[in-house]
Amino acid sequence: MLTAALYLFGLVAAGLLVAGAMVWLRSRPTPVPPEVEILRAGQAVIRRYLSPDVKTTFSDLNESTLELLSDGKWRVGGWVDVANRGGRVERQTFSLRLHKSSAGNWVGEDIFVSPQM
Repeated sequence: MLTAALYLFGLVAAGLLVAGAMVWLRSRPTPVPPEVEILRAGQAVIRRYLSPDVKTTFSDLNESTLELLSDGKWRVGGWVDVANRGGRVERQTFSLRLHKSSAGNWVGEDIFVSPQM
């Protein structure tokens, strides 16, 4: 009787270890597509460019433009909804040139943000 209980305990423990290993292997984050990384980097630059006391909502990849320029930099454009403390929301368009520095950080330049007409 004791050996049957130990056998059952070992079987359950082995099953739990296998199940845990499966969950761990499948829990790795999925890689982010390069286009999404570039867009998010551009949006982060714009977020820092705007006033820190506003809330922002950005266009998604389908409503944004990404263009690889001849110098290896990216032109990123889209829209951003900017909400001030009073809750007033204003849609603005943005564009910037984006590239990675030698340290591997995204750097924005030629930043332009304007209200939509």
